[in-house]
Amino acid sequence: MTEIFTIVDKVEEYLSKYKSLRDDDNRLMSNIWAEQLRFKGKEISDFLPMFANKELVSPESITRCRRKLQENNPQYRGTKWVHRKAAATVVRSKIHTL
Repeated sequence: MTEIFTIVDKVEEYLSKYKSLRDDDNRLMSNIWAEQLRFKGKEISDFLPMFANKELVSPESITRCRRKLQENNPQYRGTKWVHRKAAATVVRSKIHTL
């Protein structure tokens, strides 16, 4: 599960199946990592060494995939997506007036 397209597919699968993960990156990452550990036949106690050795998908890759999927696919957007986009617009306008 280290190829970027595989990560995108996995994130898309979780966003499609579980609406609660659309607004919660920590839960999304936890689910993906738990699946990776099961696939590799590892236990939760193996997580830290594997994470430290970059044997698991990076948090940045997971959140980047989630953001891109939500940008291009409205059905994957959570309830907070509209609020985040509105807030980003306000911040951008304030930055431009500086």
